[in-house]
Amino acid sequence: MKRETKVNAVRASAAGLVLVAAATLAVPGWGQEQEQKPVQKQEQKQESKQKQERGTDELGPAARVIRTIGRDLRLSREQRRSLLEIVQRRHDELRGAAHDVGEARRVLREKVLADTADEAAIRSAAERLGAAIGTAAVLTARVAGEARPLLTPAQRERLQKMRDRWETRRERGRDRIEIWEGD
Repeated sequence: MKRETKVNAVRASAAGLVLVAAATLAVPGWGQEQEQKPVQKQEQKQESKQKQERGTDELGPAARVIRTIGRDLRLSREQRRSLLEIVQRRHDELRGAAHDVGEARRVLREKVLADTADEAAIRSAAERLGAAIGTAAVLTARVAGEARPLLTPAQRERLQKMRDRWETRRERGRDRIEIWEGD
């Protein structure tokens, strides 16, 4: 395997794991009530009760990600339950790491878009963002390390194919940006 291919595989793997971990985190505004019809509210209450019984209510998007990935990887009920337990154990850490990354990103954006550019402040904010991303990546690697043994070899192969597709989509997106910037 060429070095560039190995690097891309590592990037795809890390990106996929970060995507999974990031998707397990609560999204700002998630669950805020919007204007709904009485039937929708009743269905939502019933679904919430079922989630509470399964222990997935407090995980928000995490449960949806586990269901989606579980379906794509053809996880057994026991594998899904074990994966959910891992995410539940790490939920507060993951949420905190995501909050730190989001806050650091917001601060950096403010520094970059300020009326007067302060190079030292921008560099400092960028370093804080890098540190927050690093912390989140290490935590994601730990979660992935706990989850990986749950998968069969066939499921690991399917997961790698999913990561490859994600990386291909990301690359296409980068290509589109480069084309757009070239105009």
